Amino acid sequence: MQKTNAAGKGECAVRGYFTANGYYGLVNGRYRLFASESDYFEMLSEDEA
Repeated sequence: MQKTNAAGKGECAVRGYFTANGYYGLVNGRYRLFASESDYFEMLSEDEA
């Protein structure tokens, strides 16, 4: 699964936002709550490997 940014470059396009409860990140079309933004990026990098 290759992700691209708005310009079509081969960079990872991530979507998420901070809340009082943690970081909501977009995974497979649904938002999931993570303890932190770094946990979200870690999960994404493991998913691509």
